[in-house]
Amino acid sequence: MSVNAWAKSRYPRQRRRTKPSHSMIWLGRSMSIIMAPRRGRPFTGAPRDRRGGETGSTARAPSSDHVFMPLRDTLARVDADLAAGRVPVARQRLRGLVSSYPDDPAPRRRLAEVYRLYGEPAEAGRWMYLEPDREAAETAAFEARYRTAADRMRALAWRGPESLARTDFARERLAAVRVSCSRAVGRPVDWDAVPSGGEQDGRGRSFAGSAAGAGCLVALLAFLAIWVNGLVALFE
Repeated sequence: MSVNAWAKSRYPRQRRRTKPSHSMIWLGRSMSIIMAPRRGRPFTGAPRDRRGGETGSTARAPSSDHVFMPLRDTLARVDADLAAGRVPVARQRLRGLVSSYPDDPAPRRRLAEVYRLYGEPAEAGRWMYLEPDREAAETAAFEARYRTAADRMRALAWRGPESLARTDFARERLAAVRVSCSRAVGRPVDWDAVPSGGEQDGRGRSFAGSAAGAGCLVALLAFLAIWVNGLVALFE
């Protein structure tokens, strides 16, 4: 047996590996991405829509406890902030709650209590304005600071119709402020499109300017009448 024959029998020739093409690499990567499960979202067997929620009979509506959990949690943090003396932080949290839950009286009451700590009766009256047990002095201070109806609408930070209010007193107060603002600007307004203060002030300024112009015209006519009368008397 020759050396070449012995070497071939002792070390058989291995099959040459072929290098995969770019198209095969791209196809393999695409299939791995498609088949790989999403992180943090184990497969439960229920179909999901594009927003990630379950569809069909397997979908579950959020409970009321889940909806109001941020409100309760934030109020608990407000209590902790006040106990630790972090009054500005508590005030900022409550302002965010009023913006997120305008129809809930709890954040408004708590915010009024915080402003009492600051010695701000106008702001305390602002956030107690829709409550039947509000204090008259604080209400008067609020109305003195926010003189126009448009300013009071913006200060109350209400959104939506008055029917969302929890009490009849709050609904009456909101309706009264809105009607007063509508009369001041000369058109119907609502809480989702509160007019600017300059619109109501501009209406008042235009009326005052018209009255001043009319007065100047009357004075000019009187002066002309006196001048003509004197001229006629001179030639007679």
